[in-house]
Amino acid sequence: MIEEFVKHLSVILKEMCYRVDVDYKAMDFNKQGWFWKHSWTQAEQASFIEWLAEYLRNNKEARDTIMKYPSKTKKATLESAKSFAWNYGWKIIEEDSENEYYNELRIYTDK
Repeated sequence: MIEEFVKHLSVILKEMCYRVDVDYKAMDFNKQGWFWKHSWTQAEQASFIEWLAEYLRNNKEARDTIMKYPSKTKKATLESAKSFAWNYGWKIIEEDSENEYYNELRIYTDK
């Protein structure tokens, strides 16, 4: 069971590193706060969550070892992927406040 967990966790962490252009082998995942060393946008995190949910949906062994309550449903795999990203995902890059201002302004002027 431990070997399967490590195998699938490695696949997931390699994908996370790939998405932010980080060398997986150079990361020290035993160091506290390792997930604060790099960052990604909300869109990049959402894309990773979709990838992870699909990975879990298509891989019974991964579901059985990674998920607390293994289920192949889209809802269950998506919730597990969100939980993983929430707990171990890279920090989120804050959106440009000027863009936020113009987006809010657009919302009010579109009415």
